[in-house]
Amino acid sequence: MLSLKIGDMFAGCRILDLCGQGGCGCVYLAEDAVGERVAVKIINTPDKERELRGVQAYIAVMGQSPHLLQLRHVGIEQDELFYIMPACDAFPGVSAYLPDTLGTRLKFRGRLDPAEALGIVRKIASAVEVLHRAGLLHRDIKPDNIIFIHGEPVLSDPGLICALDISISLAGSLGFLPPECFAGKENNSTQSDIFALGKVFYCMVTGEAPGLFPKLPRDLSFSLCRKLLPVLLRACNEKKKRRYNDIGDFRKALPARLPRPGLFTRKYEQFRLWRLMHNGLWHLILAMLLFGLLAAGFGVYHAAEVRRKHAEELRLAAASVREFSGHLRSGRPRLELQLERLAGEAKTRELMTRFDQLPSDPLAAKVCCGELRDYLQTTARRGLAEAWKIADPLRRSGEVRSLLFSPLGSFLDAAETEAQRARLLADEKEHFPPAPYGFHSPRPGEIFSPDSASVFHYVYIPPGNIFRRSRAKRTGSIIRSGYCGRN
Repeated sequence: MLSLKIGDMFAGCRILDLCGQGGCGCVYLAEDAVGERVAVKIINTPDKERELRGVQAYIAVMGQSPHLLQLRHVGIEQDELFYIMPACDAFPGVSAYLPDTLGTRLKFRGRLDPAEALGIVRKIASAVEVLHRAGLLHRDIKPDNIIFIHGEPVLSDPGLICALDISISLAGSLGFLPPECFAGKENNSTQSDIFALGKVFYCMVTGEAPGLFPKLPRDLSFSLCRKLLPVLLRACNEKKKRRYNDIGDFRKALPARLPRPGLFTRKYEQFRLWRLMHNGLWHLILAMLLFGLLAAGFGVYHAAEVRRKHAEELRLAAASVREFSGHLRSGRPRLELQLERLAGEAKTRELMTRFDQLPSDPLAAKVCCGELRDYLQTTARRGLAEAWKIADPLRRSGEVRSLLFSPLGSFLDAAETEAQRARLLADEKEHFPPAPYGFHSPRPGEIFSPDSASVFHYVYIPPGNIFRRSRAKRTGSIIRSGYCGRN
């Protein structure tokens, strides 16, 4: 490659200084024949014809945007392809000539003002859009290739520009290449230019290296991040299908303005920024909070449900105690006589005392009533079992009836009572059959008609049975031992 020294003449220009050197060539600061400072770039490439075609295609569209580098002359001298372009501004504050590029500004100043960064990326995006409309790719958008001429940002280094439909080797700079190009899976495309420009925007606003994307500085305000991240996360997404397909879409997505919050606002928004940068952890925290709220809500509901069920149990227990108490009190005098005969006076007094001193707690009272009910049922069954052992059918029938249809017998289960009734009727039918000519042996509780039926009506009452006075009034009978008659 041709190497020039200060004072050498090349293409009618006197070399003043070496501005930069890279794999694609060298850039010299020079002075033309009329004394104007220009930049001369000598292209280092073995395929000069292909490079020349790219520069020719670029020259055809460069006039459509003031933010595309305006080439003054392109030629071949000493077998080297070169082009002459306007020299960029000198970076202020440095004694020697230092080109004022975006890379230089980021190196010396750090992050740019958000409004300045937004203005630069808008202008460069408009220049890239001109190239893409013409079917051209830049392939190497980075801060060092954005220079400032008369204070305006200009996209430089047209040497790598090529047509979209040409299959060429991969080009670009580390940190600004999309993953699919960096891995060698695909060549450059319009999306790779958008990806690189998004990384340049990220570097301008954050002052960070492109490889740190999507990390954001802690002192960057949340309001600024909220404006930037949706654009950057899509433009620089690792998955190609999620990026912008067109540079015009990228330009439209850029915010109209970027806020410049003060220190207090930035401190206030640090938590929001942390939440934004730790999205997965934040979702986990939200999930845990939601789970806690659901658990608390379930706990409250469960406690309310337990209270409701307990109240329902108390209500049902109280209703059961009232039902049992009413049942027992309705036939208590006769029940006590039956219990004294079957269980003895001491046990009867014990049971009645326990009934009279039921606990105030409905649940405990229900348990106590259940035990009393069980004892009464057991006693009734025992009494029935003893009654069925009586050999005399008439006495047996009377004993079973008197116990089955008594207050003590009413504590038996309905199915058990029905079974005992069926057994009693079958026994009575067997031992008290109808007599010839319509006459039959008297049955307990039946009206029977002896020879004096024309004068008196009789109802047979087994010995030991007691009829209520109200029933005697209803039949107009006089209670006597063994029978009841009416005058």
